[in-house]
Amino acid sequence: MPRVSTLPTESTPCPGATVYRVRAVRTYRVLASVAHPLRRLRGSVAIENEVREVELPAPGMTLTRLLVISDLERARAWYENVLGAEVQGEYGGTSCVLRFLDGWLLLVTGGPPTADKPGVTFEAPVDPDHVNAELIIGVPDCRAAYALLSARGAAFLAPPVEYAWEIRAFFRDPDGHLFEISQHRGSD
Repeated sequence: MPRVSTLPTESTPCPGATVYRVRAVRTYRVLASVAHPLRRLRGSVAIENEVREVELPAPGMTLTRLLVISDLERARAWYENVLGAEVQGEYGGTSCVLRFLDGWLLLVTGGPPTADKPGVTFEAPVDPDHVNAELIIGVPDCRAAYALLSARGAAFLAPPVEYAWEIRAFFRDPDGHLFEISQHRGSD
């Protein structure tokens, strides 16, 4: 496991910045602003005498949601036919990349730990009634989205429920991943 240590420096990019040196195969030096957790992370990274500017998040970066599934063909068909996601690529019969709304979904079959994720096993949900994450789709009309997705084959847990702040309904994919459609109700 790499050793991480905080090193004092006179050339910190801004107040509150920290310099980290990680020793593994290479030496990395990261200078980053940590003044406020909601601000973008900015700094410089020195990798083998090469300095690159770093910003997180930055224009052009994307976030992909990985979902572990048990049957790739069944899951791909469901995401295409029920949600209207577009397949962007399939890899080795074990994974599929989909474009959905303004983001990406990566469907992968389960698998054992690998060199880049030691000790981590991917597996589809075992009990769909115990959830640790969900995907929320903001919609302009929850009841209309409910009717459309139901007609496409989505099995909802209950019809849309109204709250003072939103109207929402929940459904699952074939492996039990939880989805929510949510219509925000503005305050009048």
